[in-house]
Amino acid sequence: GDGSDILTPVVVENLDPQALITAIGSGNGPGVSYSAYPVPQSGNPHSTKISLYSQVMHYGKPVTIAPKLLALDKGLPILHEALTYSIDGIVLGSAMTDTRGVVSFTLPSDIAVGKHTLSVNFVGDSPFYTAANKTTTLSVTKTDTFLKMDKNSE
Repeated sequence: GDGSDILTPVVVENLDPQALITAIGSGNGPGVSYSAYPVPQSGNPHSTKISLYSQVMHYGKPVTIAPKLLALDKGLPILHEALTYSIDGIVLGSAMTDTRGVVSFTLPSDIAVGKHTLSVNFVGDSPFYTAANKTTTLSVTKTDTFLKMDKNSE
């Protein structure tokens, strides 16, 4: 056509990240992609943290965890970054954070009964973000099995 459907990227300096998010909404439209944080003016990356709580699951039943990656200075979510999860030091998967800074991992249903170390790791993204790691306890319990027997009629 006439070129009116072509978008030109614009670099904006010193824009408050919250103002950017408010101005463009959730960023879920077709082809919309943005980062909540500009390159830090100081040259130091933003400090990060991962929120994740202790988990309890029943052996044989998968459970989904949803850790969240946040920047500490404003508490805003960090978008489109990879988080890796491991159990007892064995890496089981990796996925990208969504527009809320959240990623979902389904833990395997065959993790042995007992207490395990569940870790979620973010390697960082220089010059934007520092690395972060969150470790918590995963307790796997035994599922009770019930056997119902009907009286055999003779």
